[in-house]
Amino acid sequence: MACTKAEIQERIRSTAVMRDGKTRFTGELRSDILEYSKGRIAEGQTWNSVAVELGMNAWTLSRWHQKPRKPKAVVASFVEVSQKAAEPGTSARARGTAAAEQRFEVVCPSGFEVRVPVGFEVASLRQLIQVLERR
Repeated sequence: MACTKAEIQERIRSTAVMRDGKTRFTGELRSDILEYSKGRIAEGQTWNSVAVELGMNAWTLSRWHQKPRKPKAVVASFVEVSQKAAEPGTSARARGTAAAEQRFEVVCPSGFEVRVPVGFEVASLRQLIQVLERR
C-alpha cells in the first residue's frame, strides 16, 4: 500500500504510546513506513531525516532497515485449554468427533490459536491469553 507522507504522519501521531514510553507500531504501519522510507532513502535522504520528516524515532527506523523483523517463535500452533474425560466404552474416533464439536477456536493478535471447549472458565482463558500475549 503506497501511503503519502501526510497519511503516515497522521497514523504515527495516532499510535498509542505504552506506559513505558515506547510506541507499539502495527505490522501494517511498520510496512508502510519502511516502504515510504526506502523510497526517500533512494532519493538521497538519510534515515534520520526521514524519521524527523515522519515524526518518529530515527533509531527505530534505522533498526528496521538494518534488521528485518523475524516472526516470533511459536511453541505450538494450538494450545489445549482442557479436555473432558470420555465416557467409558467410547471409540477414539467418536471421542475425537465429539470433542471437535464441543469447542471453538480463538486466534490471538500475535497469531496463537487456542482451542476452547464448551463450558470453559472465562478467567482461565483470559489469563492464558495474557500469558501468550506477554502482557
